[in-house]
Amino acid sequence: MFKENMDTQAALGVISRMLHINTSSFGFAGTKDKRGVTTQFVTVWKTPPWKLAALNPRLRGIKLGNFAFAGSHLSLGHLRGNTFKIMMREVNTSDEQHIADAVSEVRQKGFINYFGLQRFGTGAVPTFRVGSVLLCGGWKTAVRLIMQGGPDERQEFQQARALYMDKEDIMGALKVLPNFLVAERAVLHALAKCGPNSHLQALQGIPRTLRSMYIHAWQSWLWNRIASERVKRYGADKVLAGDLVLLTPAAAQQQQQTDSPAKGSPAEGSERAEQAAAAAEQSGVDASDASVDEVAVGSLSSRLRSVHLVTADEVDSGRFSITDVVLPLPGSQVQYPQHAAGWELYCQLAAADGVRLPGITDQDFAAALQEAKKAAAADPAYNNVSARSAPASGAAASSSSDCAPASNSNAVQQQQQQPPVGHNVKEFDLAGLTGDYRKLLHVPTDLSHRVVRYQHPDQDDLLPTDWHELQASRTEHQKRQRMEQQGMSDPTADAPSQQQDPQGQPGDAAQNKNSTAAGSDDSTIQNGPGNAAPPPASAPEQTTGNAINRALVGVVLEFTLPASCYATMLIRELTKSSTSKASHKQLSMNR
Repeated sequence: MFKENMDTQAALGVISRMLHINTSSFGFAGTKDKRGVTTQFVTVWKTPPWKLAALNPRLRGIKLGNFAFAGSHLSLGHLRGNTFKIMMREVNTSDEQHIADAVSEVRQKGFINYFGLQRFGTGAVPTFRVGSVLLCGGWKTAVRLIMQGGPDERQEFQQARALYMDKEDIMGALKVLPNFLVAERAVLHALAKCGPNSHLQALQGIPRTLRSMYIHAWQSWLWNRIASERVKRYGADKVLAGDLVLLTPAAAQQQQQTDSPAKGSPAEGSERAEQAAAAAEQSGVDASDASVDEVAVGSLSSRLRSVHLVTADEVDSGRFSITDVVLPLPGSQVQYPQHAAGWELYCQLAAADGVRLPGITDQDFAAALQEAKKAAAADPAYNNVSARSAPASGAAASSSSDCAPASNSNAVQQQQQQPPVGHNVKEFDLAGLTGDYRKLLHVPTDLSHRVVRYQHPDQDDLLPTDWHELQASRTEHQKRQRMEQQGMSDPTADAPSQQQDPQGQPGDAAQNKNSTAAGSDDSTIQNGPGNAAPPPASAPEQTTGNAINRALVGVVLEFTLPASCYATMLIRELTKSSTSKASHKQLSMNR
């Protein structure tokens, strides 16, 4: 499925309505960004290829092709990675050696493996803030946060939200709110059915994958902050005693036979690891983040078993490197690092949101609350600042909003000033999640680039999409067929082409992996390293209309990332600039 300017769920919703089937008939390994041109494999249950192909003339922004029968259904957890091809326009240097050096540095040293901004939503209130309130049991506050709109929202939508927020007119708000505001409409439907004060039932009326996203976003937000602190305190160039790494299966098995129980975490030793693995297997999915990170159950089980605490002797021997270091996403079955960016810091940052980590004692939680209050007194932005983004080796610091947005919501501030509320709702409790581990750094060893020079800032033929390549291949094939039928020889068969063809080889898209693009609408995807198209010829100078005639420089990046690794964070490290929405909006205004 090829799509542009819409997310995966929306695209499948369009197709399902045209086919008159349920969206559950479709299977996919991962969701792809809305802001990009993406191609991915999709399975559909008992639907013949001709029905799918017949939809193409009626589809807008979606194309279907490369049909084949499969023996099994795709599902979240099957994704191994994404191939990216991204066009960076109007690069502010024409020094190709400088560009090559910057790319080489990222290829060798990598980048901090932050969760990207899209993890935290685009609404007025970041999803991680809703998550922290849910973990505290603040059901009414959570409902109001979800219903809160932003200043950039269309006026009629703001008015619809106000009907509920100011007047509690549930039915009036439902009549106006559009269908694409899924969470808001689900909340209002449940309130209308169960009563205006049934806030927990309203939250549980939100689709499961969507409501679990709030908790996962909070885990990701906390991970980002810990990663920033780890790099800020110790740098991003060496492994430390007390760091965590993941061993290979063979090494992990050997280690379990010799290691004594680990200290400094709420659960200990091999017994903890076995319990974690069992919990993961019983859940049937990655209990910490399956709906978003697309991580297989077996992989989670393996990670929970194979975590290892680095010793001073191993640091001296050079057994591990910084690229081996992992940090935990909080849960009931993970260990924590044993240094200043470890268990106590996790507890302190969680306590600032009123969240108790699994395994923490009342005494330790009280101490963490006191430390959080001291930090907030010293830094007024402490509770509202998100992951203070620390640069990787040699990078320039970005804005503090770069790896998770801050929230100044009054409802959030009130929730943080109140003592944490206990509850026994398992799906909104960290004790019900196993947790997971995530690499601190990622090194994109296959990162490559080429420089493109062009004249017009809106030139749109610099990076052909998969669909354009298929269309070009089909046109060429049809041309050759006509020539063969007419008994004519192909004039290009034995001679080099007079014009560069950036479209790739016929059938390339059929070999394309699950792929996605990130960054801007200029992004697209290709078939991966090794199949890069040659640079297109520069556009001729425009001499009519309002065209802008100036020499511009662009850079095409190609690379592959594992599941849940964000291309925006690679670009952040490469450009030494923020990836926040506000930053890019300002860049557009300054064009």
